Amino acid sequence: MLVLGIDTSTSNCGISLATETKIIGELNFSLKRQHSEKLLPLIRQMFVELAYKPEDLTGIAVTTGPGSFTGLRIGLTAAKVAALALAIPLVGISTLKVLAANVNQKADYILPMLDARNERVYTALYKSNNIIVPESIWDSQAISCQALANKLVEFDENVTYIIVGNGVNIAADYLEKKNIKFLKSGPAFLDPKSSCLAMLGIHYLQKGEIDDIHQLKPDYLKQPQAEINWLKKYEGK
Repeated sequence: MLVLGIDTSTSNCGISLATETKIIGELNFSLKRQHSEKLLPLIRQMFVELAYKPEDLTGIAVTTGPGSFTGLRIGLTAAKVAALALAIPLVGISTLKVLAANVNQKADYILPMLDARNERVYTALYKSNNIIVPESIWDSQAISCQALANKLVEFDENVTYIIVGNGVNIAADYLEKKNIKFLKSGPAFLDPKSSCLAMLGIHYLQKGEIDDIHQLKPDYLKQPQAEINWLKKYEGK
């Protein structure tokens, strides 16, 4: 099985090729709004450098969010077009699950976080189980840092959490004030890894858990900021 992983959910643009037993290649670039220009050329470059052809693929895995609204649309569109053209299965995977699956530190729970702006984060809660797919405890959600800290106290204030993702510094102060025990992951864990995405994709594809290409949509978890601002302005009149 040869799977292409495509992640454009954050400022990082990541692509990878993987089999059941190894990561064949991976490219990760912090592009900041250049995903539409760079994604396809990078995919072509990777295939050329690794001496593979698109026709060799047996599946595609793509992040579905949460994350950048524009980035998610770009990645999903590219993945859908490729899957349709090659007549191969496609699986969409939560950005937060990809972040959590890449953690190998010892702790009770994994708390992936992405910046949702205005002292809010996108987050979910997972329990590490020493396999590629972490056990989901809370579904993905957009939540204020204060509300998250309160929720963790109610859940269990005596365990240790590993925080991974670019929302780590946004929520840290709130968690410290509640005396919640947590570990910060390093810079290498701030963005999803496309290689981890590809391995998750292989896991789901082997189980036959594929998505309907025509029904797969981004999981934004909240309205676009421009829409929120417009509604505030409209409601204030």
